[in-house]
Amino acid sequence: MTDTTQQDRERDEELVDDVAAALRSHIEENNLDLHTCLPGHVVSFDSATQTAKVQPGIQRIFAQKGPVNLPELVDVPVCFPGGHDWFLTFPVGSGDECILLFSERAIDFWWQNGGTQLPAEFRTHDLSDAFAIVGVNSKPHALTDLRTDGPEIRTRDGSHRLALASGYTFIGTAQSSMAASLAELPIITRGVTMAEAIDTLTELPRFVLGGTSLHTVVKP
Repeated sequence: MTDTTQQDRERDEELVDDVAAALRSHIEENNLDLHTCLPGHVVSFDSATQTAKVQPGIQRIFAQKGPVNLPELVDVPVCFPGGHDWFLTFPVGSGDECILLFSERAIDFWWQNGGTQLPAEFRTHDLSDAFAIVGVNSKPHALTDLRTDGPEIRTRDGSHRLALASGYTFIGTAQSSMAASLAELPIITRGVTMAEAIDTLTELPRFVLGGTSLHTVVKP
C-alpha cells in the first residue's frame, strides 16, 4: 500500500467519523425539543374552558446558563374522566400536580372545533400542544390512609369520604366516620341493599342506603 493510499483511507475515516459525530449531535439537539411527558403543577384554571396555565415540573439544563425553568404553558386542556354524557369533575386549583402529555401534532384546530382537523402548524411534540391530567401526587403530597378494598371519593386529608366496599356504600367525615360492624346485616328494601354500620362518634347503629338515591338513615 502506497503512502498516498494510506493517507486517503485515513482521511476518509476521519470524514466518516466527523459526519457520524455531526449526525449524533443533530439528533441529540432535536431530542431536547421533542417533548413526550412531564410532571407539572397548575398555576391557574379556567372552569369555563376547562383549560389551565401549567408550569412544567422539570427544569432544562444548559451548558452555560445551568438549570432553567421551562416556560409556563397556557390554554392547556385539562382531562376529566368521562364518557358519552357522563363525567366525573372535581375542583382544580393553583398548585395541583399533574401529568403533561404532549401531542405529536399541533392541536389548535382540534381544540377549537373538535372532530378531525388539519394540524395548525408543522410543529411536532411541542410544549404548545399539551394536555394535563390532574391527580398525580409527588411523594410529599401522597395521600394518606388510602383504601385498598374499593373505590373512594375523598378530600385530600380524608376528612370527607364516599367509599364502596364489599358491595356497600359508606359515607364518613372527620367527626362521623362510618365503620362496618362485625355483623354486617344486609337488608333488601324496595330492591336496594342496606348495610348496617356503626357511627363511631355517637356509637349508634346506622344504615347506609345504596342505590339511585344515596342517603344515611339513623336506626333508633
